[in-house]
Amino acid sequence: MDHNYTPQQQQRHALLTVFLTVLGLTFFGLVLIVISNGLIGVVVLTGGGMFLLGMVHYTLWGRAFSIETAGEREEEQRRRRAAEIEMEEQGRQPDTRIYR
Repeated sequence: MDHNYTPQQQQRHALLTVFLTVLGLTFFGLVLIVISNGLIGVVVLTGGGMFLLGMVHYTLWGRAFSIETAGEREEEQRRRRAAEIEMEEQGRQPDTRIYR
């Protein structure tokens, strides 16, 4: 099925899709708020706070730790690569060609 829509019609379709999605999610959220008597708002705020705390923790500690251990990580990767190469070399058949 091939539709030959003009660019204006394609934009209208995209806008309609986004608008209906936002409208549906808003309705669903309002229904949840009414059913839970506002408890869902507390849950969402708590989740948002936990996310914010996690981002602050990563920014202050996690990223610095990752940068600090980059050298050790690279050294471990090199060691593993060397061990893999050594295992490959040991697994090969001996060279039986005769050179003269």
